Amino acid sequence: MRQVRSGSKVITAAGVRERLAAASQVASWLRFYSDAESACDVMVGGDNVTAAGQIPGTKAGVTVKKGALRGLFIPGPMDLHDVWLDVQTNGDGVHFTYELGGNAMGILASGSKVVTTAGAPQRIVADDTYADWLLIQADDANTGDAVVGDRTVVAATGGATGNRRGIYLKEGGGIPVELRGRLNLKDVWVDVENNGDAVHFTYLKV
Repeated sequence: MRQVRSGSKVITAAGVRERLAAASQVASWLRFYSDAESACDVMVGGDNVTAAGQIPGTKAGVTVKKGALRGLFIPGPMDLHDVWLDVQTNGDGVHFTYELGGNAMGILASGSKVVTTAGAPQRIVADDTYADWLLIQADDANTGDAVVGDRTVVAATGGATGNRRGIYLKEGGGIPVELRGRLNLKDVWVDVENNGDAVHFTYLKV
């Protein structure tokens, strides 16, 4: 019988990422909520997770939104020692619940992608990168929507129903979209409504 456990984590200094757990501990799933006293959002991801920056593409990871009732669900299995957090404000934090158990299948990693020209979709990574799952969301500094899909993805609506193609990522961040299955991230493309908008993401690298 697996056990459900809870915890909390305060990040002392903004821009100085910290591990969620001090020692190895495998979880089959993990759900985060922003601490009620946190001033800003918290970023979750791999050892390159980054919360700082108000320019699209400067963040990496996925967001635990301040005040969000739903929180952030991360599928497993993963080692909590490989989960990293970063904040924009000193002393912000999260509380979390997880199910103990399972076998870690890979390492958590993060990234971001800026689309230079709206209407010209780009891959989210340049090289073959295999993942068990992907969580992706629009950068909260975007001025328009982003859409993720295959190489035929289209973000612009053109003012008509049926023009957009792919999975819609709302400007201003929001709940990350989850893609499951043994993915090659090189086959994931993103388009944006406005030049220079971006997405950021976290995935389980296998």
